[in-house]
Amino acid sequence: MDQHTEKEALLAKIAAICYQGDEVDSMESISLQEWRQMEIEELRTIVVLMEDGVLDLINVEMSIPRKPCFLIESLYRYITSNQNPRHPFTRAPLTRLQRQHITDAYIRLNPTTSLRG
Repeated sequence: MDQHTEKEALLAKIAAICYQGDEVDSMESISLQEWRQMEIEELRTIVVLMEDGVLDLINVEMSIPRKPCFLIESLYRYITSNQNPRHPFTRAPLTRLQRQHITDAYIRLNPTTSLRG
């Protein structure tokens, strides 16, 4: 699949499963970046934080009920800049395991970036 086709497929998937993905000029809720303005590399790092604490990358084959979606970098920066981070939508406290999943995913997707916080 070429990058343009992949980008359109990811944007369609965002519109289908992300709470904030189905409106014109919709955006990621932490960074406030519009999905359509993102580069394909950024769209490949969009994750869903499930109620059970599981973190999953958005992909073109994914089929789940509508969930909040985030750029992994935004979510990582959010948890490292807040002493007691809460889920940006549900306001439930993020558990140590959820924070670890976010950090692990960030490291996997950004292996050359040094961690802060």
